[in-house]
Amino acid sequence: MRSKKRLIESILWLGMMLLFNGILSARTIIVDASGNGDYLTITEGMAAANSGDTVYVMPGTYYEHGIRMKENVVLQGAGADKCVIDGGKEHLGWPDNFVIYCDSITNGKIDGFTIKYSKGGGIGCLESLPIITNNKIIDCLSRGILCLFHYPKVQHPVINGNTITRNGTGLYYIVEGFDYSTVDTLDVSFNWWGTTVESEIQAGIRDFNPGNVRFYKVIYKPWLSTPVTSVKTPEAGIHQNNIYGNKEKNVCIAIISGPIE
Repeated sequence: MRSKKRLIESILWLGMMLLFNGILSARTIIVDASGNGDYLTITEGMAAANSGDTVYVMPGTYYEHGIRMKENVVLQGAGADKCVIDGGKEHLGWPDNFVIYCDSITNGKIDGFTIKYSKGGGIGCLESLPIITNNKIIDCLSRGILCLFHYPKVQHPVINGNTITRNGTGLYYIVEGFDYSTVDTLDVSFNWWGTTVESEIQAGIRDFNPGNVRFYKVIYKPWLSTPVTSVKTPEAGIHQNNIYGNKEKNVCIAIISGPIE
């Protein structure tokens, strides 16, 4: 009995030590284009980051694309009005055709940037669930935010407090291998759509509705009557954003039965 008790105590002690060491090892990596930080570019800072680290980006404009997020890393900008990531004017293929991309990320955060890319997209999420909050995602040729999942592992990232406007499509949701015998939903309620007129809100949303059978439905009610300024505590789902004025649609769902190339 005593040996069992000692074993339990040893396991608890080991767990506490591992947790303590993990907290101590977490770093804040400073990116500053003026040369006063650890790295000059966000790409370099992210490459140096490990799980638990924060990559903090000082005010300035950073001309970068294809920034790959890592598991459990926070990418924190100095504020959307101060910190700009511009993908440039060159048209590239995946993943460089997005300013920031996430591939199989279950934990991470992108906060406090203006993200723009006149020849590509803003943030691409492939089977990923980052927290995307308090950003301005504007003037992207294709998608402001792209979320791609393989059915039935369809989940929704935390997207709060962002302004998504003047892109080709604001939020583009792709579900691959969907089971057409079921009905699923994408909840984008409690967002500001640039209007309170329902017909105008509906005009900016495209859900998957072939043959008048709703396989994937967008839920947009209730909506906000005034714009969102910022969000301090993110909440699960796609809520509390300003999504308006995108050229094609504000929200679009595409369902394909074959593999995505």
